[in-house]
Amino acid sequence: MTRPNLWSSTPEDAIEEPHTGQRVVFRRRASERVAGDLFVRPGGYVPVHVHALQVERFEGVSGTLRFRLGRKQVTLGPGDTVVVPAGTPHGFRNVGPETANFLIELTPPLRGEEGLRTLFGLQRDARLRVTGLGVPRPVLQVAVLFDEYLDEIQLPLVPFPVQRVVFRALARLGTWRGYQATFPEYARTAEHKLDEAGPRLDSLRASCRRGRMQSIPGV
Repeated sequence: MTRPNLWSSTPEDAIEEPHTGQRVVFRRRASERVAGDLFVRPGGYVPVHVHALQVERFEGVSGTLRFRLGRKQVTLGPGDTVVVPAGTPHGFRNVGPETANFLIELTPPLRGEEGLRTLFGLQRDARLRVTGLGVPRPVLQVAVLFDEYLDEIQLPLVPFPVQRVVFRALARLGTWRGYQATFPEYARTAEHKLDEAGPRLDSLRASCRRGRMQSIPGV
């Protein structure tokens, strides 16, 4: 299947984060879900995290991603599908030699796009950075963001009440130091009606399924 080169373009509905090697092109926004294309460069990754209230679906178009789903690891390619239930720790890394392209859906959308735009923008502009040991800095900025979005996205392993107490205390200090959770400069500059892109996503799925299809149930 021939795919357009979306990595090099910069449409309104695309966001990029160079440190983790990700690019997301939003294709559909609706009350029940947000969906689009995920591109991950070789070696690119998403750390293990938890969506407390949302189900996330991935479907391979090209390239390879190795997922951690709870205690399991699976490697997915074109035609493979995985559904990650709410509350399941998950993350992934591109272990192949080419840019991986996966269709992604987040149900319900909640503030998923808003949070991702903020995170990508801060990292892209070096206002938030990850050290060689994988520790995000500044810590107080991270705490302010987690305190704002903790009902939707959480760390694995650490009990939620502990995260709430720690991030709330650090966020108060961070707010006093001038850190914030909202960044209008990273928000969408225009409202796009992307539900019209639904047929394109359905067409891509049909093309994938004509190839190798392996459905992997959620954990």
